Order: sequence, then structure tokens, then C-alpha cells
Amino acid sequence: MNYDELKVKKPLRKGQELGEQDQYIVVANEKEEVYGLTPAIFYIWQMCDGTRTVEDIVEHVSKEAEIEVSKLQEPIATIITQLYEAELVSLD
Repeated sequence: MNYDELKVKKPLRKGQELGEQDQYIVVANEKEEVYGLTPAIFYIWQMCDGTRTVEDIVEHVSKEAEIEVSKLQEPIATIITQLYEAELVSLD
């Protein structure tokens, strides 16, 4: 899914954090499938609280990282799509 398809969606984090291994944060979805997230992806996963839109998340990361919104839209859309495919977020 691209940014335009996702920007008004409010992703909701699913699964649970299990701890850290090497340089990854380990999370599991409801099927107990385990994934290692980089700190940056984990940060985005944590912001998926069901109240923020993807657009809100992009704007927040833009301010925090001091990176232009336009440079973050597609990368964050890709991350959220991958989290959705891994059943680590739902999209409403």
C-alpha cells in the first residue's frame, strides 16, 4: 500500500513485545509468530495506538528526526504495510 492509500488509516498495534536480542526488539503477533524489529521500526510500531493516522505518525517522526515529511511518507507507508502483513498492526 502506498502513502495516499494509508494516510487516513489509524493503525492499531497488535501482539506483544518479548524483549531484545542483538540489535532487535523481538515482538510476536497473536499467532505467536516472532519478528525482530529495528529500533526505528519498533518506534513506529509503538506509535500505532489506533488514535493516530499514518499522516500523524509521519508528521511526528518528521519533527523528531528533523527530516522532511515528503521523504518519510513512502518509507513509513512501507513499514506500516509490512507490519500489517506480519499481523503486528490492524488498519482501520
